[in-house]
Amino acid sequence: IAGKQSQDVHANQHAITFYQRAEQLLLRAGGSSNDLYTTRLNLARLYQLTGDIPLQLQAIDTLTQFSTSEQNLDWIIESNTLRLRYLAQLGAYTQAQQLGEETLELANQSENDLLKADVEIRVGEIYAYLAAHNEALSHFRTADDLYKVNRNKRGQALALQSIALVYLNRNDYTYS
Repeated sequence: IAGKQSQDVHANQHAITFYQRAEQLLLRAGGSSNDLYTTRLNLARLYQLTGDIPLQLQAIDTLTQFSTSEQNLDWIIESNTLRLRYLAQLGAYTQAQQLGEETLELANQSENDLLKADVEIRVGEIYAYLAAHNEALSHFRTADDLYKVNRNKRGQALALQSIALVYLNRNDYTYS
């Protein structure tokens, strides 16, 4: 709880400390897989926010291994999505594009439409970085449709903003 509260007020270093302690406690006490996964996911996201590349990669690798060992499809998809962001931070867009397409295939097997939409956003971002505007728009529009069906206004706003940025980047000021 303390880690989540610190994260909510953007006290990232405090949140990292709390989540690291929680991870160790869960490992020692044999906590639930779900609690351990959530703790590790929050750590990976915080390392990403703080720009700590080595710890970010370590956390993503640990999360990926754990997700695979638990054979939890949604966790694997979330882990891959974090890795997509990591690869984009490094400018490894070709590698990210390949992982993105693989992750989309996995996401299509999931029942979680919001997770699918998140993957569509991340893959769209990779295509936008590669200046593959039509591909990026396709992914952003798919995400927008999924968010709309699920009444997720925040996600829909992100998808629409992403669409607008593609049009802006290609100097096309008409929306169609």
